[in-house]
Amino acid sequence: MKAVVVDDDEKCISVVSSLLEIYCPEVNLVGKANSVATGVSLIHDLNPDIAFLDVEMSDGTGIELVEKLNGVNTKIVFVTGYDKYAINAFQLSAVDYLLKPVDADGLVSAVEKCQMQMGLDFNRQQIEYLKASYERPLTEVNKIVLSDNESIHFVKVENILWCEASGGYTNFKLADGQSILVSKNLRIYQDILPKSMFFRSHNSYLINVVQVARFNRYDGSVIMVDNSSLPVAIRKKEALLERLRLQ
Repeated sequence: MKAVVVDDDEKCISVVSSLLEIYCPEVNLVGKANSVATGVSLIHDLNPDIAFLDVEMSDGTGIELVEKLNGVNTKIVFVTGYDKYAINAFQLSAVDYLLKPVDADGLVSAVEKCQMQMGLDFNRQQIEYLKASYERPLTEVNKIVLSDNESIHFVKVENILWCEASGGYTNFKLADGQSILVSKNLRIYQDILPKSMFFRSHNSYLINVVQVARFNRYDGSVIMVDNSSLPVAIRKKEALLERLRLQ
């Protein structure tokens, strides 16, 4: 596999280069660039399998760089310093990213994900959604990207009935009856889905309060609009009822 790194921080380039050499010997680092402009040329010239892109560079962003790419099917991994809004945007759009300082575990995981996705085409719609998510406040989120083993799904948050924890995975139940299993834990979605709409009613459930039909006093469960019954933790009962009264 061929890879390139585009970052205006020489130290970050050096770290990624060293970690790839030690922990990902199957990846050959074939080029480096330090700006959006030189990065676009580098990727077009070399057509690498993976590109590690800094989010914020002196002449633009890694997202803008991707928008300038044509005729390539390079897998993109963004590299960013800790920024809550940037991370939320990556998670909402199901785009791979690494936090600085890059460590071996994160890099190996990103490379493995890219290897698994080699047969999938470059999804420009996913990048467009990333840009929109990156540029707007989290309170305005109305759509989320969910990626499973077979597809990339673009889902309106209002159509999510509930999210259920399943080990390190999260299962999304949608209003049309569809279920989507994604390889991220429920806490991530508790953080990024609109808090005005979603409530953590139980360790295993994050529910859309707009989609609750009624509260069952007999067993303390909620009945959703599709007639499904979901448990509510005793300690969450009063807070949930207060939320439901406000809807």
